[in-house]
Amino acid sequence: MSASVEIREFRENTSFKVVLIEDPDYAYARSISNSRFHHRPGAIAYCKTPDDVASCLQFCREQSFPFRIRSGGHHHEGMSSGNGVMIIDLSQVYRNQETNECELEINLIDDYVWIPSGMKLDQVYTRLRKVGMIIPGGGCQSVNIGGLTQGGGWGVHVRKYGLACDQLLDVEIVLAKGEVKIASEMSNGQELLWALRGGGGGNFGVITRFKFQLCLLNKHMTTFGIFWKKKADIINVISRWTELHEQDALRPELSCTTNMWRVDDTGKN
Repeated sequence: MSASVEIREFRENTSFKVVLIEDPDYAYARSISNSRFHHRPGAIAYCKTPDDVASCLQFCREQSFPFRIRSGGHHHEGMSSGNGVMIIDLSQVYRNQETNECELEINLIDDYVWIPSGMKLDQVYTRLRKVGMIIPGGGCQSVNIGGLTQGGGWGVHVRKYGLACDQLLDVEIVLAKGEVKIASEMSNGQELLWALRGGGGGNFGVITRFKFQLCLLNKHMTTFGIFWKKKADIINVISRWTELHEQDALRPELSCTTNMWRVDDTGKN
């Protein structure tokens, strides 16, 4: 049998959505954030549970079919997709079918939260802000928590609370043979959790949920931008900023990003 026939048979025996090339929503389903890449995957599987992920891995293993994992599709080099592969999409895992929203498990007694891999950061922040808490995530609200955490996760709370992976306690992960496992900081899977905390991800299994230590959200937050056009001023500002960091002279609540643009003689970009 050809691979296409095998995928069709696989789709017929699943309870979750599998989009194929000939389907009308294929163009949308295959798209990723970086429009530079125009990959044409063989199938996009919208898993709903960790067991669905295990089913996809089993199919790919038995059929020697290549696959990619997609949390939000924001990988800069397009590695969440590929030509002829099966995309195992995590955006529907732990999603409430009635509200069409990913479900958080928040525990304010022990200050932790379980977050599905396919949940976007703006949804995470909105839900946690309602209870006065936060995790140190990223600065792009359309990024999903899965790729961000496994890549480290830099955001505006980094100086006070560290990277996203610094507050990671446990992960729920589907291993290559289909076993659903909890890799925990406090019990089993400590070495596996260590490998998943900011190491890049994608090599040890498919993470379906993350357990984070919750952090207290400041009641007030101020953002501002300052612009300098003279080269000497820019050099002085950046030099002084690094000196203050080295001397621990800045409050940990204060974070900063720097952007530089090349301008012509008229001062235009």
